[in-house]
Amino acid sequence: MAARLANKTAIITGAAQGIGEAIAETFAAEGARLILFDIDIEKLTALSDKLSDSLPNKLPNKLSDSLPSAFPNRSPDSLPSAFPNRSPDRSPDRSPNPLPENPKGSNKAYRVDVSDAQGVKAAINGAIRDFHRIDILINNVGVNVFNTPLDLSQAEWDRSHALNLEGAWNCCKSILPHMLDRRYGHIVNIASVHGHRVIRGAYPYNVAKHGLIGMTRALGIEYAEHGIRVNSISPGLIATPAIEAYFHSCADPEQERQRQRDILPCKRFGLPVEVANTALFLSSDEANFINATDILIDGGRSQVYCD
Repeated sequence: MAARLANKTAIITGAAQGIGEAIAETFAAEGARLILFDIDIEKLTALSDKLSDSLPNKLPNKLSDSLPSAFPNRSPDSLPSAFPNRSPDRSPDRSPNPLPENPKGSNKAYRVDVSDAQGVKAAINGAIRDFHRIDILINNVGVNVFNTPLDLSQAEWDRSHALNLEGAWNCCKSILPHMLDRRYGHIVNIASVHGHRVIRGAYPYNVAKHGLIGMTRALGIEYAEHGIRVNSISPGLIATPAIEAYFHSCADPEQERQRQRDILPCKRFGLPVEVANTALFLSSDEANFINATDILIDGGRSQVYCD
């Protein structure tokens, strides 16, 4: 069985640990070439080197090798019938020209602060130059900024929005022209259950995540006819280093860990790989008819009215 992301190239932000690292490992196992963004370049480089060993050293010989798996029996000439507004000469899957070998390896780590719009643009342009094409963007960067509205400082507001919302927009804004030119691209934003349900004392994180889901829907509709899909994933309580750091900050870490576990219907925390598997599906051509949609991964907690 062919790898689900064979001949695809993906940018993953916040890839050095937690959910981002799990997405990188899952995508690598399914054949993707990876462009990894994070501010922690040491962790990121170590991950990139580890994953490079599991990936091929050459880019695909033909872009036509990446015909969507949703159309396994369809010849290249018939592909535009599924995308009536896609011109044949601009379809990424119809290019007769082979891509050259990538001399820099099968993936690459970039030190990127997604809140820096110019830095993001430079990194993405560099990635396009090095890898020739970007098929997938995973906007995973996020930071917990929890407070009450009137106790919140301006710096906290700015930091939350810069990393939880504007960072994703900076990446989308920089990659969209390339995806529009190729008339192909999958974008997945990692949102949060806080974008669906409001918990007191979690301001303005919940504001930013509501905004990220809204941006997902708006961009998905705006560019749907151009072969671009934009979806989001809303994780609940996932066992990441950030969550462990929170538990260790509590007076009784084990008591808080158990309290959080007890409020979940399934009585366990989610795993980063469970988020990664959903990102894999949404990023693959198996999900070609899913667009402008958010998927909750919270063990059912958000559906509980009251305990």
